[in-house]
Amino acid sequence: MQRVPYRTGLETTLTAVLDRDSGIWHEFEVTGNYTWLRRYGDWLAGQVRWMHPSADFELNTTGPPVGTDRFIFYELETGRRIEVELGVEADVLHLEDNQLLYRIDDAIFSAELSYDGVENVQELVRDKALRHVHWGFTVD
Repeated sequence: MQRVPYRTGLETTLTAVLDRDSGIWHEFEVTGNYTWLRRYGDWLAGQVRWMHPSADFELNTTGPPVGTDRFIFYELETGRRIEVELGVEADVLHLEDNQLLYRIDDAIFSAELSYDGVENVQELVRDKALRHVHWGFTVD
């Protein structure tokens, strides 16, 4: 799969994903004009972000993106799209089979993605050292 944000508007980014097996591009809109998605197996996930208010396209200047507490999850196989509030400081670590691991500050949480958002949220661990964790993985 290849993801290409190819048209940014004020409120959304039209995104295209290439299914390399079939050669078909699938289009969908992503909330935010600076939202960046990352692939986790069959899912794309990312924090809704906006261009910095001081950005000036005529002068070609931008500031850092402004993050929100909202996250987008897009299931590639089904086209299912979920948008939930996790927190401004949240960081998605891993997502597999609807099981989400994410970090907020010094704690790691587990949750299930459902059509209504996230369910069965559990704090797994809390430690100051976790503030620097930005990824996770599982081993069979």
